[in-house]
Amino acid sequence: MKNQFLLISLTTTLLLGCSSTGSKSAASSADGADNQPKSWFCQGKEDKSASALQDELRGELKDAPNKEWDCSQLTKQEIALREVERQAEKAEKEEKHEKEKAAEEFAASEEQARAGSTSDRPSTTTENTDARQFLTVDSAPLYISLAYKPEKPTSLLDLPESFWAIQIMAMQDQNALNSFVSENELVGVSGAKIGSQGKLFYALLLGVYESRSIAEEAWESRPQSISSLKPYFRGLGSLQTAIRDGANL
Repeated sequence: MKNQFLLISLTTTLLLGCSSTGSKSAASSADGADNQPKSWFCQGKEDKSASALQDELRGELKDAPNKEWDCSQLTKQEIALREVERQAEKAEKEEKHEKEKAAEEFAASEEQARAGSTSDRPSTTTENTDARQFLTVDSAPLYISLAYKPEKPTSLLDLPESFWAIQIMAMQDQNALNSFVSENELVGVSGAKIGSQGKLFYALLLGVYESRSIAEEAWESRPQSISSLKPYFRGLGSLQTAIRDGANL
């Protein structure tokens, strides 16, 4: 009986010893994870506003001093995980942007095809990737009849630099400019893709004229829908330089 009691006591002591060792190991592991060296990791807070998303799609970055930052202390493993997540999100946004860009280009080509099949009407699209000017409308408005009319479709780059153009406006969003043309029912106008200060714009032209005086006379007969706008009487040499700059963007 005495031997059995000693055996039970010894077994209990061994079990308690194992339990204590296990608890110390777990605590040691937890302390090791907490004691890993940490570094400051900062990243800009994501802005979901419409203007921020448009800036991102155009590739425009906001000034760093105005950007809000989110900083925390992380281990090397946590920083690496954050970086992987950031790269994956960036790749997803770039893929989405490329798909949207391809869709816009396809829509523009479809619009050009429809315009070509209805050549009896003046085109109102502002897409002009090869800088061609089509001024062959023989309708009543003076700004159309005064415009220079080549015998065949001629590139703006091939016209004399001494000519003058009336630039109504310029936008970075081609779809918005096309909508403006449609909403204001502008006929006989044309467009050109130009560059300005390293950025791409789509210019809306009322016409091209052989002198500034003729251009000023033509502006007086502009459509009523744009009567409140101020024109940019632009020497054709200046416009040709902008078109060449736009071709490189």
